[in-house]
Amino acid sequence: MAGRSTWPETVLSRAAAFARDGGAVLAILHDLNLAAAFADTIVVVDKGSIAAAGTPADVLTPDLIGAVWHVEARVEGGKTGEPPVVIFKHNDQGHRSATMLRAAE
Repeated sequence: MAGRSTWPETVLSRAAAFARDGGAVLAILHDLNLAAAFADTIVVVDKGSIAAAGTPADVLTPDLIGAVWHVEARVEGGKTGEPPVVIFKHNDQGHRSATMLRAAE
């Protein structure tokens, strides 16, 4: 249904409103596009270490995504106020790539 939010978007919208009112929010997300749409700061953890931290536009780069998730991706937008959008290259040979593609849709 067009115009309706999914439950993650509803929850994250409420969390963002709470943060705007001075509250602190920590969310652990595996959907990079949801994280980019709602987070002021993203911290990418790879094998227990911080791989990158900063704004979604600064952190979500094709190089970082390739290094951490071992998938090819391109990133659109993110430099003029709108959140970046991660588009994963579909790979029929890799189950992980197909799963990541579905998570980002």
